[in-house]
Amino acid sequence: MSKITGYTALTSAATNDVVPIVDVSDTSMAATGTTKKITLANLQEAIDNDTDTNIAANGAQASGTVGLNADAGHVHPAVGQRVPSDNGLLAANAPPATANGGSGALTAGTLYLQKVWIRQPFTATTMWMVCSSAGSGASTHTFIGLWNSSGTLLTGSADVSASLGTAGVVSAAWTTPQALTVGMGFVWAGFIVNYATTQPGFRTLSSNSVSAMNVNLSAANYAACVNGTGLTALANITPSSNTQPGSAFPLWTGIS
Repeated sequence: MSKITGYTALTSAATNDVVPIVDVSDTSMAATGTTKKITLANLQEAIDNDTDTNIAANGAQASGTVGLNADAGHVHPAVGQRVPSDNGLLAANAPPATANGGSGALTAGTLYLQKVWIRQPFTATTMWMVCSSAGSGASTHTFIGLWNSSGTLLTGSADVSASLGTAGVVSAAWTTPQALTVGMGFVWAGFIVNYATTQPGFRTLSSNSVSAMNVNLSAANYAACVNGTGLTALANITPSSNTQPGSAFPLWTGIS
């Protein structure tokens, strides 16, 4: 929107009357500054000349490079369902209460990926899941990882079988904290399990279907998918190679 900045109105007046305003930055004359004039009609014309291309769409928006930025106390109230911060999380692929679709029995060596949008910048340290059935047997190849939208492995972990092998809400830490930004769009949080005896199961989202989660998305942008089988280590991935077999599962995932 066209803006008139640096001035303070002294009085109000009817439409088309002259309104005296003061240039508060002009200290060359009196302490009150130099009196200048503009009509309300001029001001209305400036407003009318604005276009809808200057109005940002709803949703998370970065601070603009032109115009006036909001102060640090400016917020948009959350409306409707719970948001990750209600549970002390920084991001999640869905509210925790939606992890009620069932239990996904995992396959050893399969890389499971869950897409998490980055709505605000933060540093990620920990991945959260809800384990419905514990894994059993020794493991030296159970890892969690974090990938960007290009498939680059941002960070991995040491073996986390002790954390993921317990029923209930579980968490495990990535090796290196990652600074995530809105400009990244999203990341995939994912993991490989390789228990010697029984693989753990994790709670799925209420849709309980990867095809429902991936509606209108290309493989490179799937929200819930797998990428590779028979794996014992984390590595970069090719997003276009993501697949959505029935065993992929839309697993609830949180990040803090």
